[in-house]
Amino acid sequence: MEKCELLDRFFSLTKLLLRNDINFRIVVALSQREGLGLRELARTVGMSPKNLYKYLEELSAKNIVRSFHVSPRMKIYTLGDEYGFLRDLFRDYPPMLLAGGQP
Repeated sequence: MEKCELLDRFFSLTKLLLRNDINFRIVVALSQREGLGLRELARTVGMSPKNLYKYLEELSAKNIVRSFHVSPRMKIYTLGDEYGFLRDLFRDYPPMLLAGGQP
């Protein structure tokens, strides 16, 4: 997939992703590391797991994020199959900025 096509698909998501900073941080975090648990993802984006869960549910309902159980008490989150192209766009996004840090 060419960079222009990737950018077109990305900008079609901007309404949802940029509606709030947390959706954006979730997508960037999952773009950089495939398969994160709730606690690790919450730590990466800088919020509590309980609060993060509602954002993950919204993104899951839109198939941007998917989840699967690796054990009865552990769920892993990844980008939805259609949105794997975001990995190419966010591969080098500065990790410290995910939780609101300064460059």
